Amino acid sequence: MVIVQQQTDNSSAAVAVECIAGFFGFYGIGWLMSGYTAAGIIMLICGFIWDSIYVTIAVLTIGIGLICLVPLDAIIWGTSAVLLNNKLKERRMGIGR
Repeated sequence: MVIVQQQTDNSSAAVAVECIAGFFGFYGIGWLMSGYTAAGIIMLICGFIWDSIYVTIAVLTIGIGLICLVPLDAIIWGTSAVLLNNKLKERRMGIGR
């Protein structure tokens, strides 16, 4: 008797984690979950730098700078999730790593 266990693909979980963590300013967590460690670490470090810039501008402009920063942060957050989703689709199709 042979038992075969099919490996489950957790790509939707990685994208969900990237969306949730990105909402709180932690970019790259989903990338790390997916096995793209170099990209994940770079995004995580750059995310911390971006968060410090974000807070500094918000404090210096007494919150008025958030008018520009919040949409920009949403663009970064969304782009990260979409790029991760595309990368994982390529991997499932056998195109990418």
